[in-house]
Amino acid sequence: MVLKMPRKKEYKAIAFDLDGTLVENESSWLTIHEFFHTFDKEQTNIKAYTRGLIDFEEFMNREIAFWPKNLHITLIEDILSDYSLKKMVNYVVNELRNTGFLIIIVSAGIDILANKVAKDLGISHILANGLEIDNEGYLTGKSIYRVDLVDKHKALENYISKFEISLDECIAVGDSKFDLNFLTNCGLSIAMGNDEILSKKVDVIISELDEILDYLTN
Repeated sequence: MVLKMPRKKEYKAIAFDLDGTLVENESSWLTIHEFFHTFDKEQTNIKAYTRGLIDFEEFMNREIAFWPKNLHITLIEDILSDYSLKKMVNYVVNELRNTGFLIIIVSAGIDILANKVAKDLGISHILANGLEIDNEGYLTGKSIYRVDLVDKHKALENYISKFEISLDECIAVGDSKFDLNFLTNCGLSIAMGNDEILSKKVDVIISELDEILDYLTN
């Protein structure tokens, strides 16, 4: 663990990115593309988003358009059921809960996966994007926008304000360059892994989730 600044205050909430942080899967969007063999199209789409040519809602709508037509939501649920939790995640979440933290999952991925993981871990607070369906459960081709990939902190700030908690009182945990704003806008930023961009900007770097507990109890 690398500490870049001392802990200066008590924190009330901890927000976890999902893909690559709580689960091994890199992205729920990528998981579906891999299933349908539409990965190459997704790469073009993410470049358009990161270059500012489209916003994230349009990014998601384009993602859905790459998939086969007349998809029922149950197939997407089946595809996203294949995931692996990170090592020690159950233990870490239980310890944080026992310590009194408000625990939140914040993901720019699909809420189907976020809800499954939240149920596994006993987490009640989830922020993630959705897929619009019709009355018979078929995808309409539109997304339900809630969380931006590079600005997750905005959705988080709005959510925790209901509990009279500020971003400054929140710990954020993420793993990729897309989490930079999410992490650095919170009171304490923890990066998991060795992302080069994050390693230069965050307060704490960890290799395993249980290292969070070592830091918070010091």
